[in-house]
Amino acid sequence: MVEYYNNTLVVEASWLVDNEIMSESQYRHATTRKQVQVVRRGCLNTPALVAYDSMPDRFKRKVVEVIGKSPYEVIKTNYLQELIEDRADISEFFENYKLTNGRYIPKNTRHEYYINAIVLEAVHIMLTDKRARRSALGHKTTKIWEKIAEAVMELDRIRFPHSLPSNPRRLEDRYKRYRKEGAVSLIHKNFTNKNAASVDSEVKESVLVEILAAPSNLDNAQVAKFYNMVAEKAGWKTITTGTVANFREKHETMIYPGRRGSVAFMNKKTMQVKRSAPSAPLYYWTLDGWDVELMYQKHEGNRTTYHHRPTVVIVLDAFNKYPIGYAVGDRENPQLIQMALRNAAKHTEELFGKMYRTHQIQSDRYAISMMTPFYETLADKVTPARAKNAKAKIIEPYFGHLNKTYCQIQPNWSGFGITSDAEKQPNSEFLNTYKKNFPDFDGVCKQVELIV
Repeated sequence: MVEYYNNTLVVEASWLVDNEIMSESQYRHATTRKQVQVVRRGCLNTPALVAYDSMPDRFKRKVVEVIGKSPYEVIKTNYLQELIEDRADISEFFENYKLTNGRYIPKNTRHEYYINAIVLEAVHIMLTDKRARRSALGHKTTKIWEKIAEAVMELDRIRFPHSLPSNPRRLEDRYKRYRKEGAVSLIHKNFTNKNAASVDSEVKESVLVEILAAPSNLDNAQVAKFYNMVAEKAGWKTITTGTVANFREKHETMIYPGRRGSVAFMNKKTMQVKRSAPSAPLYYWTLDGWDVELMYQKHEGNRTTYHHRPTVVIVLDAFNKYPIGYAVGDRENPQLIQMALRNAAKHTEELFGKMYRTHQIQSDRYAISMMTPFYETLADKVTPARAKNAKAKIIEPYFGHLNKTYCQIQPNWSGFGITSDAEKQPNSEFLNTYKKNFPDFDGVCKQVELIV
């Protein structure tokens, strides 16, 4: 019906006629006038093939109606199914795997795990073999796991009764764990308790937890290796990566500070308090400084540099994320913060006819001793955010919104930051060529003013 021929998605000409998608006369007329591309001429026992993308839209729609989905979806599923092969070694692993009680995995479950494994092996071929990947997914590489998940879910469940997740993210995680830990990763943790039983005392568990919490952030295989070095000398049972995975999950909260640091632990694992936005303006202002991702040129004697970025302090009304005040400078300092707050106070007069104070101001802890009296003149309550707790301030994502929505489209945009994906950064060659046209400080201030 449909297949890839020389990297082109094709449909058999006879199938088009047999399914009344086009008549013989329409087919002859279309090929004569080159309205459709014949990729392969028909001969004895070799059907003619027509490029699907070359067909007029009215015929494409009929093809989709007949088969019930896009031909690209059909070929994707069919090709994944073709990649699935029986594996004696995987079958033998599940057949011989013993549970805690000395019994084997139930027969139906063994079959389910085996099918899961050979489907994941087929997915691995699809991802690593360029020809297989192109044939299965075409030339597009965006949202690849969504496409793979669709293909996995559309497999013939009678032939391949797998239990793999339909969610692309979970399927990707399952695949990565399978590639790292092998077939044992597919066995439900209730069945792998025999491995956990190898760590059967507080001393053994404390050794394992200490290795898991190492600041070098070891993976499961490395943790198992170092634990087994201790175990062999102490006469303990050795463990597998599956055991490590179980204990990693069990003690996640305990080991996280060692692996990621106290700040990350505070931001990710401790109790999160979710607040709702104020119900009216002037209840709650938050402010912070932002090094704007717009570069400007600066003349210093006979030398001109182009890497400078202005700093803007923005006062944001949390009711509807309205920039009630701002001030632009070359760096953040108490004077710039005071200018932004004065601008906010004056703007309330422009909006409402007279100046208003806000009920509460949230700031960071920059120069907090010096700034607190000034904050208190503009707010009834002052609540500095805890140090290194950026998520507490709604203004942080607001800066990201400004950067992506307004700054990124400017020719002097500097990028998303040094920790961002290099593929998402601006063209450095263009920036180097265009830098002599960067605005000066006054010009970049006008850009910021327009954005606000």
